[in-house]
Order: sequence, then C-alpha cells, then structure tokens
Amino acid sequence: MESIKLQNVISEMVPPNTTTELGYRLTVSSSAVSLLAADIGASAKYVMLQVQGAAVYCTYDGTTPSATNGIYVNVFEKTVVQRALALRMKFIRVTAADGYVMAQPFNSLAA
Repeated sequence: MESIKLQNVISEMVPPNTTTELGYRLTVSSSAVSLLAADIGASAKYVMLQVQGAAVYCTYDGTTPSATNGIYVNVFEKTVVQRALALRMKFIRVTAADGYVMAQPFNSLAA
C-alpha cells in the first residue's frame, strides 16, 4: 500500500488563548471518529493535526474511512488545515493498535 506524506510549510503559528483552547488528543480505534466543535475552540482558525501511536485512514469529506475509502496517514505525519475542515475529517485505525490524532488550534499563521 502506498503512503502519502501530509506536509505543509509550517511557519510561525500564533496559538489562541492558551488557557482556554488547549490541544486535544483524539483516540482512533475500530469505529470512525472525528473532532467535535467543543474539542477545537471557536476562536481557532487553523488546526495542526499529527498522527501518533499507529497509522490511521482519514477522509476529508465526512464519509467513513476504510481500507478502500480515504487516505493512509502514517505515524508522525502532520498537516495544518482550517478549523472547518478539521471538524469534517474522520479517522479510523489501520491495524489492531489504536492511533491518536493530536490537534493543536491556532488563530493565524504568521507571515
């Protein structure tokens, strides 16, 4: 199976209020899961996502990911997406081992 590397140029990122909008760890198991609006504060414009623990499949359109639907994302790959897209994404584990998606909100990307 071919793996793609999710990669963006990550410049200086400005976090939102760090006392109220902290990063979130989403456990990815055998049923599809997604981030909830409560997981990513409303003032965040962007979310940096990184896969940890084990590889996952993900979809960007809200459909249920599987071995035949979605993108294979390996451990430690990361990307930055707009908050609305992060909330549409769904994840499911690839193997019997659970994975995790770390989500860190940001207000803006500094130039």
